[in-house]
Amino acid sequence: MTPRRVCAIHQPNLFPRLSTLAKIHAADRWIVYDDVQHAARDYQHRCLLPDPVDPTRHRWLTLPVHRPQGRATLIRDLRLVDPRASRQRAEGMLRHHYGRNPYWADVEPAIDEILQLLTQTAHLAEIAEASTRTLLRLLDWQGTALRSSETTARGGRSERLARLTVEAGCDTYLYGIAGGRYMDFAIFETEDVLTRPAKAPPCVGSWRESALSTLTTIGVTEATKRLRAT
Repeated sequence: MTPRRVCAIHQPNLFPRLSTLAKIHAADRWIVYDDVQHAARDYQHRCLLPDPVDPTRHRWLTLPVHRPQGRATLIRDLRLVDPRASRQRAEGMLRHHYGRNPYWADVEPAIDEILQLLTQTAHLAEIAEASTRTLLRLLDWQGTALRSSETTARGGRSERLARLTVEAGCDTYLYGIAGGRYMDFAIFETEDVLTRPAKAPPCVGSWRESALSTLTTIGVTEATKRLRAT
């Protein structure tokens, strides 16, 4: 029997949550959903960090962005307002919130890669995608990625998701809890695409926090074990 090939479709997120990484980690292909409208209150240009003294309190690390087409701006068209200031703010906040965690030194080189990228490009989508790819690399993900803007798949929400899965060479679509509420499963059946819910592994702190909370607290090796056991 031919093994199933699994596809995860998700917007590029800045230092994403562990649940997002878990979904992609369980897939063979990640379609970077970069040609959909930017949601100002979502995670594309920001991530939630726990207070180093009181973990019940949080702060947003937000990269201010310019939206050339206003509210209709696609994620791929977002630009950083001030890349240099964004790097300084990101570096200061990440070190303040995570620098004392036991596995900070193991994750710091990966974080530095993204901090350097902040002054090399103003494209938010590129930065957010790179931050996700970098953390996936730490977690030994063996899959490949494809940007939705580079595909030909079109249609309504569920139709496009199903067609993107097929164009990625997969037969199974892995969906998150939130996404499943808006899916038309009949359309996936019509496109001969199986659907499967993603499972989130136990995380350190709030599920809304960046995966950096887990990686710098329990380490990459333990986090990888948790993902593989999901």
